[in-house]
Amino acid sequence: MKTKKFLTNGFLTLGAVFAILISAFTFSGREFMARGEHSSYSIVFNATKNKLAIGAENPLGYNGTNNAVTELGNNVAFDYNGLTNPSTLWQIFKPSGFITNTSPINGMISLNIEKADIGAHIGVYWSNTTTFDASRYIVFDESSLLNVTTDFNGYKPNYLKVVALGANNSGINNMAITFHCANYYHNITLNNANPTMGSVSGAGLYLTGSNVTISATSNAGYTFSGWYDESDTLKSSDNPYTFVMPSTAATYIAKFAVLTKGKTTHFGMYPQSEVKDATLKTALNSAAGTLPTAGNNELWSDYGYYISGAVSSYMWYIDVINGTDKYRGVYFTNYRPEDTTSPSTLSDSNQDNHGYNINTTYWFKYEPIAWKSLDIVSGKAFLAATFALDSQEYYHTQYGTRLIDGLTVYPSNYAYSNIRAWLNSNFYNLAFSVDDKNIIEVTEVDNSAYSCGAGNSNYTCYNTNDRMFLLSYREVNTKNYGFNAKIDRQRNATPYALVQGIKRYNEYYPAYWWTRSPTDFNEAAVRSVDDYGDNGNQSCTATSYGIVPAMWITLP
Repeated sequence: MKTKKFLTNGFLTLGAVFAILISAFTFSGREFMARGEHSSYSIVFNATKNKLAIGAENPLGYNGTNNAVTELGNNVAFDYNGLTNPSTLWQIFKPSGFITNTSPINGMISLNIEKADIGAHIGVYWSNTTTFDASRYIVFDESSLLNVTTDFNGYKPNYLKVVALGANNSGINNMAITFHCANYYHNITLNNANPTMGSVSGAGLYLTGSNVTISATSNAGYTFSGWYDESDTLKSSDNPYTFVMPSTAATYIAKFAVLTKGKTTHFGMYPQSEVKDATLKTALNSAAGTLPTAGNNELWSDYGYYISGAVSSYMWYIDVINGTDKYRGVYFTNYRPEDTTSPSTLSDSNQDNHGYNINTTYWFKYEPIAWKSLDIVSGKAFLAATFALDSQEYYHTQYGTRLIDGLTVYPSNYAYSNIRAWLNSNFYNLAFSVDDKNIIEVTEVDNSAYSCGAGNSNYTCYNTNDRMFLLSYREVNTKNYGFNAKIDRQRNATPYALVQGIKRYNEYYPAYWWTRSPTDFNEAAVRSVDDYGDNGNQSCTATSYGIVPAMWITLP
């Protein structure tokens, strides 16, 4: 059925047309119900219709609640604040005045406003709930025409909020909301068949036809099995699982199982995805306080990164709790060079290539770390991270040897490397809770020439006892651990690793990352994995190679 619209004084009126179009139409207190094909209806606001503030014109403005009436005679409740009631136009908004509907107007498709004068400055929010944010918002300022409109970017919301901006009054001659009676938003319900083994997220109201993503996070020692419907039919083994929202509510049931070889589990928390929401970033920036400088860290902590071979104060972090979530802020005033020995220049840093620039604060959410089980032996699991989580140098200088306890120690020596100390201190203490640490095994890490892929090497070290470690050259080439082809060695970088300056060819390529194994031909070179998954090597002073931690844990 085609929509018919009739214009009277620039606004939609529907009259008797809808008595013919609608076979049944009722209002049940909270939402409109309609049968038949979608047709469009309207709520008209003008000098004689749907005035919310109805007292004598008040210079201070009125606050309160009132009903607006649709063209079919149905009431819709509105809250209002800072409205005056002139006789010649609809309403005048005092600065910061607003209106918002408190009962739903299902399926709004447009809002038309005729401003009383060009100086009126108005903002419009929209949502499928009574909560609004800056992601669904439009401004009509002094440069806008007298007649303005929005289609809500196709969102079809159930709620809107019209606010007055600026320091002056904003008058509105008339206004019209066009809507469908149909509710385009339906519930996705998520049930967890094994709540002690993991958790689920993504339930909520979604617009029909939009993309919905649901996620399952397994606990340590368990793995996600799949999404099932209420008849116990497997819908998908994908995790996260993205699908198109149907026109009815739907329920998905997550199932978990004990971890097996080759499967993924989640363990520990680390900053990973970047915060994009403008409102959340504003709140986090406010909580972080004054930005640091080289002479004053304020509330921030200095990473202590290198420039030209010396530790310099130019890059800082801060952790902030917002609600139930934890976030890490990152701020830097110089670019982090790709090598500890290099100066800070735009051409010798990867940060700008990833879209991160100096004198800007970026925020990253702490999220569960995903680990792949490389092996299961005697109730223990050998785990390696599925992403490159960070970017750190192996050792800070490539020159000179050290004599420690009578041993000659080269720059590529894993036992005395910066990276081993960082893994078992910085990373271990940040990523894991006390309960987490109780199931991480102390492992005798093989650092022999064999582990490095060499029959003999002058640069290997004694075996170490570690909770966290990097994989060896031999391990990343072991088919029994699932490394059957180059693609099995590839690791994508998290956004947090990108802001640290990790190396990748471009946004479509995986990252470069370290093994723990020195080469057998250069005292300062360490074996690595490139973006194709090939074995390579790199100077130990590179700051741009990723960290893929590994460990053994006790299974539940």
